Amino acid sequence: MTGMRIEGGDWRDNNVIKPLGEKEDIGKNLPTMIMTWRKTESKVLKEDEMMIPVYLNRTRKKLIMSLRVQCGKNKTVLYQKGIAVIAWSQ
Repeated sequence: MTGMRIEGGDWRDNNVIKPLGEKEDIGKNLPTMIMTWRKTESKVLKEDEMMIPVYLNRTRKKLIMSLRVQCGKNKTVLYQKGIAVIAWSQ
């Protein structure tokens, strides 16, 4: 997938999400991404994981899916910053 954007956080290698700093823009463009769907046995998240929404566009009215990502100890801050991925940022 290309042309996606993350808002409220910064995407790092190995899908680790970090909160944006106070002086950074609200979001960042994402590199080309390959996403896979996998059937999992457990829907329980690990302590360092969270689900973030992927919306069709910036209106955030159409939820496409949620992504399971690693967030370390930043879960609360990321929720407060309104973390989300925007699939179509045009």
